[in-house]
Amino acid sequence: MFQIRSPEVIYEFFENEAVVVHLSMGNYYSLQNTGFEIWKCLAQGFPKEHIFKYMAAQYQGDAALIQQQIQTFLQQLIQENLIAEISGNDVPSCFQEVKRVNAPVFTTPIFQKFTDMQELLILDPIHEVSDTGWPVTEKQKGNAQA
Repeated sequence: MFQIRSPEVIYEFFENEAVVVHLSMGNYYSLQNTGFEIWKCLAQGFPKEHIFKYMAAQYQGDAALIQQQIQTFLQQLIQENLIAEISGNDVPSCFQEVKRVNAPVFTTPIFQKFTDMQELLILDPIHEVSDTGWPVTEKQKGNAQA
């Protein structure tokens, strides 16, 4: 099982992309296509085995090769300190292993790493963040104190 390294790692989902920011390292990442799908599974708390099952149900391809490529991708995320492997194997209630009709062919999950804002993120880190890791606005601070 994996855990996203919050609060130092924050992310936002867009149409077919997850943008992930490692605040203390100053790097940000773009995860698209199968990388985006795997990050969604991680965000929902899927154990590794269920990520494999889910992706094999959503995409066409050799199951062993899909599993190997996902494992490599997860190791890259660990090396970048975006996720940590933790004990546990609980399956979230949202897990559904439903075979996708006309499933696309699985492509290697990749992420793009950007370091061009590293100095800005490290020099001006966001100190006040919510439990989800996003900045707390002045209005939110006022509501919390009331």
